[in-house]
Amino acid sequence: MGLTPLLSLYLTAEYPGKGTVLNGVSLDVQAGEILGLVGQSGSGKSTLALSILRLLHFKGGSDSGSILFRETDLMKASEKDMRKLRGKDISLVMQSPLASLNPSMTVGNQLLEAWRAHSKLDGTQVIMETLRQVSLSVDVAFLNRYPTQLSVGLAQRVLIAMAVLHKPALLLADEPTSALDALTQAEILELFARLNRENATAMLYVSHDLLSVASLCHRIAILHEGRIVEQGEPKDIFENPQHEYTRKLVNAVPTLRFKSRELIPA
Repeated sequence: MGLTPLLSLYLTAEYPGKGTVLNGVSLDVQAGEILGLVGQSGSGKSTLALSILRLLHFKGGSDSGSILFRETDLMKASEKDMRKLRGKDISLVMQSPLASLNPSMTVGNQLLEAWRAHSKLDGTQVIMETLRQVSLSVDVAFLNRYPTQLSVGLAQRVLIAMAVLHKPALLLADEPTSALDALTQAEILELFARLNRENATAMLYVSHDLLSVASLCHRIAILHEGRIVEQGEPKDIFENPQHEYTRKLVNAVPTLRFKSRELIPA
């Protein structure tokens, strides 16, 4: 008998005038696992993340099905119960950190507010440790800066620090590197891998970039036309894709080989 998944869902979601976006999507995430969800823009990846947090109605959408988190169906949870879960047991990292952070509050105050949302204890030590874990400065000058004074990469690290302050069991990462340059993207991917190792944080990593997902995730699920068309380990997805859409994704990934000093497409 296999282990009971940390998250197990079966979802259908739609928007008025747009029809069904997710059509019976079935996914499991094990404790400590990083599952990559790959699909093209508009395929419903962000809709899935919002549904898990029970926030889809704020975007005008509706959903049905089941979302079992630690064997409790979040579809039946009250808003009061969801507020206790969001940011503590399940956290979200969005793709636009400068838009997600409050421009009128300092970095330090936003971290403190994120801590106080779920704890009455002094969070100073936890905040300092979390900042170090995500390779951010712990000096007063940095904590007194505003988001508009940060680079996109630094702002993303602040957003990740806020998301993992309470060491959530599940982190939802929605296109978290799409606004970053290649070097910063690689650093953020390594940061997610380290948080997974050190905190045993399970992740649902949402992206349209198959290559970055393959470098980070234990398994990959392919979302196409509102359904999961294929799931497997990165090696299986790349070496033996079963679905036609997966084959197209794999074939679109550039592979290069070196010959002498020339870079030649394979």
